[in-house]
This record gives sequence, structure tokens and C-alpha cells, in this order.
Amino acid sequence: MPRIILALALFAALGLAAAPAVAQTADQAFSVSDVQVDVTAANAMQAREKAFDDVQRLAFRRLMDRLVASGQKRVPEPSARDIQSMVLDVIVESEKSSAVRYIASFTVRFKPESIRTLLDGSGVSYVDSRRPPLLVVPVLAGAEGPLLWDDPNPWREAWARRPVDGLVPFIVPTGELEDVTMVSARQAIARDNAALTALARRHGAMDLLVSIATVTTGPDTLPLVTVQTTGIGPAAPRLGTLKIAAKAGETLPAVLQRAADAVADAAANAHKQLAAVPAGQEAGAVNAVVAISSMKEWLQARQRLSALPLIQRLEVVSVSREEAVVILHASGGMPQVEQVLMQAGFVLTPGETGLQLRPSFGSAQR
Repeated sequence: MPRIILALALFAALGLAAAPAVAQTADQAFSVSDVQVDVTAANAMQAREKAFDDVQRLAFRRLMDRLVASGQKRVPEPSARDIQSMVLDVIVESEKSSAVRYIASFTVRFKPESIRTLLDGSGVSYVDSRRPPLLVVPVLAGAEGPLLWDDPNPWREAWARRPVDGLVPFIVPTGELEDVTMVSARQAIARDNAALTALARRHGAMDLLVSIATVTTGPDTLPLVTVQTTGIGPAAPRLGTLKIAAKAGETLPAVLQRAADAVADAAANAHKQLAAVPAGQEAGAVNAVVAISSMKEWLQARQRLSALPLIQRLEVVSVSREEAVVILHASGGMPQVEQVLMQAGFVLTPGETGLQLRPSFGSAQR
């Protein structure tokens, strides 16, 4: 059935409060998609009601896994009613029902401020900002040569099927003519920085991942997927190599999907390690002077600064031909802010009035 946003009538039918929060805007970091439920009850209506209770709880747990830095023991466990009060809206992506069974897939969007208030009061470190998008160049290596833009390329298809929500947005090129002429599979394997960086810029990304999947046979004769991922760009994460072994009866597309999800999870974890604000950390302001050589360089630097994790707001004090004076309103401590700036391609030098920042947006590999 077509995608349906649950409105007042459906909330009323389920006995839920239709709060004014529906008019709010949900950040993608607080949106959880592809939440699946399969519920059996005495009748279809009861199954559907239970499904809506279950889906909000499942989505909340996934949101906590996404936002909260790993290794913490005080992750909130609110009641079903409290979770419901933090939900902005619920979207039915697909559904099937019988007389006693209800199967559906949902997207649940949460109210950002409600979630932040809960986490702030729980004393956990968390990340509530998305990083700038990463372009993914998915190459499938094989005996007959590497595949990138060819159809079929099940490795590229696995990346294209991934949800668009989360802390790290991924861009997967579709293989339009301009893509094909800019980067070949062999150029991707060779990490041709100039060609790959141009492809990233074409799709609005400053950083990219070249992810090469090789399928072999493991000791148990089941498929084994080895993925080598290289980050290109000043803020690209270091991910390295991982191996995903097929389970008994699992198809190759399913194994490749798990491999793509594992690479994406590793990128998200790298972002959390960099951007998680320690519990109780007060927001502060950092004075900085950005050295520039042209208006184009300033606009690029401003775009990158505004998109950085930890930077809540960029205040521009003045701009001249040679420098821009800014105030960075940050949610992390000074060492963390400096690390984020360096990861984003800025050369840092202490100055009398604050940090001196010099853009250095090259294409260094990571």
C-alpha cells in the first residue's frame, strides 16, 4: 500500500494522544526507519494496537544504540507511555494483515528536544548531530575483473538498499554517464584521488569511502565476504578490513547486505567516538580566526565549519580579504573541538585572541 503518515484519525482509533508535536520538524538523526513488527492477537485490531506499542519501543532502543556512546551502563529505560510522549510521528511504510495477524514496517520520528532532555538528565555521553555525507564507491572484486557501474553489482545494490537515516548519511552514486566517465572500477581500486575527489564533489560530498568487497569460499564452503574500506578526504574515517562469513542457508545478497551494514556501523562508531559529548559537559564558545585567500575558500571553510559535529552554531564576527573572525559555539571541550577541526582539514595554531585556522582541504587518504 502507499506510504501513509499516521494522522489524527489513526491515533484516535488506537487510543493515542495526537499531540501538537506533529507540527514540529524531526531531524534525520532522530528518525528510525525500517522498524519491522509481526504480531498475532485475538483479532486484527488488537494485533495492530500491540504493533504500534512494540514499534515505538523497538525504535527507541535503536535510537539509543545510535546516539549513545558505547560502553555506558546508564542508558535510559523509560516506560511505554514516556516513549510515546517523545514520538513525533509514526509512518507506515508497508503493512499486511489477516484476521489475527499484523505485519508491517515503520519509520518512527522522535522529538529531538525531548530525547536530548532525557539523555541530559541520564548523565550519558551521546551524539545528536549528523556528520557531513560520505560518498560510497562500492567495488566488487572478482576473477573476471572489478565491477563498479556494471549491472548487476550486488555490492552496490546492498549499499543502495540501506536506510537513509542515521548519524552518517551515505551517498551511493547510481552510475549515470558522468559518474562512469569520471571514475572506473580500476581507478577506484588504485585510489585515484583526483578522480575520486571530483566524483565526491559532483555529488555534494567532501569525503568518500572506497569499499572493495571480495567474495571467496570459507573453510566451511560457505561464502566469505572480505571488505577493504579506505577513506579519502580530510574527515573520512579509518575503517580498514572486515570479514563477514555467510550463515547456513544465507544467500550472497544477504551476506553482502550484512557487510554493508557492518561498514556503515563502523563509520557511525567512528563519528560517535569523535563527536560524543561527555556527560555534564557545558557548552562553550571558541574564538577563531580563519585564514583565507579568496571568497570561494571562505565559503567552503564556512560550509565545513557549520557542518561539524559539536559545533552548534557558527557566529561570523567579520570577514576581510585575508581572514574571517568567527565564534564557534561548541558542545564539547576544547581538546575535542580541536580534534574535530583537525579531522575536518584545518591546520590549527594558537593565537593571542583564539585559534588560528588555516583550511587545508586536500585529499589525504585515511
